[in-house]
This record gives sequence, C-alpha cells and structure tokens, in this order.
Amino acid sequence: MPKLLLLLILLIPLLLLTTPSAAQPAALGLVYSTDGRHYMVDLSQQRRVRVGPAPPRGSQMVSSGTFVGIVLGDINPSSFTIQRFPADPDLDPDTLLNSSDFYTQFPNHVAPLAYQHGDARLASIVVSSDQTRLLFVACQEARGEGALCEPFQLDLASQQVTQLPGMIFNDTRVWLHPAGQRAVDAWDLACAGNFVAAGREQVQLSRMPTSVVWLADQQFVYSRYVCQSIFFPEPTVEPRYDLVLVDANGQNERVLISGMLA
Repeated sequence: MPKLLLLLILLIPLLLLTTPSAAQPAALGLVYSTDGRHYMVDLSQQRRVRVGPAPPRGSQMVSSGTFVGIVLGDINPSSFTIQRFPADPDLDPDTLLNSSDFYTQFPNHVAPLAYQHGDARLASIVVSSDQTRLLFVACQEARGEGALCEPFQLDLASQQVTQLPGMIFNDTRVWLHPAGQRAVDAWDLACAGNFVAAGREQVQLSRMPTSVVWLADQQFVYSRYVCQSIFFPEPTVEPRYDLVLVDANGQNERVLISGMLA
C-alpha cells in the first residue's frame, strides 16, 4: 500500500496539470479501500480518515452516495446481476438487471467480460458522465484466439438495456469512457492494446495497458506494460512499465514516468 499510495500522490497533481480545463483545487484527496475498510486521504495534510466499510470490490459510486456493481455467479460463469448497494451497509442491495433478462434480449452473448484481480473475478461497470446510465461489456462465445465483446448501457430510470454500436473489443480487459463512445482494451496474448472509438478504425497502442485513467479533455493516461509476446518476440525487449499520456484520438503517446506501474 505505501508504494501504491506514493504513486497516486505523485500522479494526481500530474493529471491535473495535464488537463487544461481543470482548476487547481484547494486540497487534493483520494479514496481507497484496504482490508475491508474505506479511507479518505487528505493529501495536503498527509493524513487519512476512515469513512466506513469498504464497498463491494469492482463497484463504482454514483452521485447519490450509493454504489453499483456487477455481481458474478459463484458456480455459473455466465450468471450475473447488476446491483445497487445503499450507503447504509445494513440495507439490502437492489437488483437492477439479472442475467436471464439480459440473455433473453441478447441471446448471442454468453457472459459479461470478467478479469482476475488478486483472488477475485470481477466485471467492470462504469457510471456515465451524466449519472443516468451504467456501462458494461458482454462477450459472445469464444472462437479461435478469443471472443468478441461489445458495450451495453443500462438506463437507471427505465432499467432498459441497449447496445452501444460501433465498438468491438478483445476479451481481456476494457476501460470504457464514461461518455460511452470510446474505450481502451488490452490483449494479453499479444502484449498489446488498442484505442477504440465508435465508428472509427481502432488505433494500436505502443504496448499493453494494465490500467487507464480518462482525463476531462478525453486524453487518457495508461500504465503501459512492455513485454515480449508471440507478435513481439524481439530478444532485446526488456519487460518494464511506464506511465503514458495519450491524445483524445489515441495517438501521440508521451511517457510521463518511466519504469513505474500504476
């Protein structure tokens, strides 16, 4: 945790400085969870305050102070629910969508896109920029090297699901932009990644992303893993991590910090 916290302390001011529209706040802070507890860190005073129990892993906060997340089935990998967790941990969560209703509407898809995080299998969910929709990714049955995955949105008011057209991803990890029109995906097998925008040809990144942060002007910073693979077998490649800033069109990569993992 100290190394991760130090990296975030270094990174947050850097992200603010690289975002032209961002005003410098009076104090910088971050929220993180560890060992089942949730903390707020005031970076100006370098102290932390416990703010309650940790939210469910993989969940995201909405404006009301509640959390939303995709809960995967323990036995059936295709089974899932999208749930809203109240701020009061003593209250039961609400189910916004279950897998049977989703597969009835989209029978060609077999599972939400999941990834391994420590000892947990998680599926990403993103709260839209206007706080009215939840964005997630579901995949078709794998064929050949992998499955094709596509983005969907759940309207919080009507609880209706629609597909977001114009984007297709690899089945490793996807970071959707909150506006739902762009994303970054990773491909472990090739140690590669892509910037994907609706209705446009994808842009190949210089290597594989392991985490992504979207900035206010639609630039993004990603943690780049440079490694050998079946497509990049050069013996001179030394595995390493970098923090890289990329323009809103997926091009013009600039290394911000070399040799560091976020």
